[in-house]
Amino acid sequence: MYVYIDFLFFTINEYTMFFFCLIANDLNLPSQCHSYSVIQDESRNINDIGSNACDTMFLSAPTWVRFVSQSSTTELPTSPTNPNQCGTQVTGWYAGILPTVAQTINNGQVCFSWGTNNCQWSSTISVTNCGSFYVYQLTVPPVCSARYCTTTMANSLPQCNDYETIDDPTRNVNKNQGFDADKTYFSSGPRWVRFQGTGGTEIPTSAVAEYKCGTSAPGWYSGEMPTTIHTTTNELFVTHGQVVIAITKMIFKSPIVDLITSIIWDHLHMVT
Repeated sequence: MYVYIDFLFFTINEYTMFFFCLIANDLNLPSQCHSYSVIQDESRNINDIGSNACDTMFLSAPTWVRFVSQSSTTELPTSPTNPNQCGTQVTGWYAGILPTVAQTINNGQVCFSWGTNNCQWSSTISVTNCGSFYVYQLTVPPVCSARYCTTTMANSLPQCNDYETIDDPTRNVNKNQGFDADKTYFSSGPRWVRFQGTGGTEIPTSAVAEYKCGTSAPGWYSGEMPTTIHTTTNELFVTHGQVVIAITKMIFKSPIVDLITSIIWDHLHMVT
């Protein structure tokens, strides 16, 4: 079971040279977990009304897709859908077995519901478990109007979808010296952030020497992760001073798969 920091939320108020350090994640995800098309389309939800949309966008070639929503983690439904919903007439749902281990891929059947038959047509797709989400290699549906429906993952937290991305190689713990600071970046207020790229994807959990990570005051996480799903604990983030932070733990899909950890940082006081 892999445990790693995925989403981070910061408030920076006071320390001029405050800077969050990063280390590489041990999870070696396949390329499609980093290179995929994003589809954010609320009309695909199983609770939306039917129309005549068709997924002709996949005509040219199979495409790795991640479905997202403004307020929740989104995936293909895994139980039969009714016709005339999801913004279409013929509705697609995943009838296969989802991969339960990060970095793995399963091939499974997508069924398309029409009339009284919840699998009137079908096709085979690939699904990759990327740790905190799935990506699907989708092909054009066998008929039109048909499209892939989506649904909300159980107990999904909004910050898992609504966040900013920081790709900054200077934050790596092996980068020496520098005078970068996070005060300016976060001066407008707290927000959710996800780290990615060659700089690293998580904040270190052991002490970092001064003048590392491209700053004079590198920060590292000294607390423990919460052990209960969808709970928050308050811990310390350490630089030249101590900052109280809150950590919220999420779990992806089921108790047997990989853990995703969210961190809420709030400067000098407890998050409520």
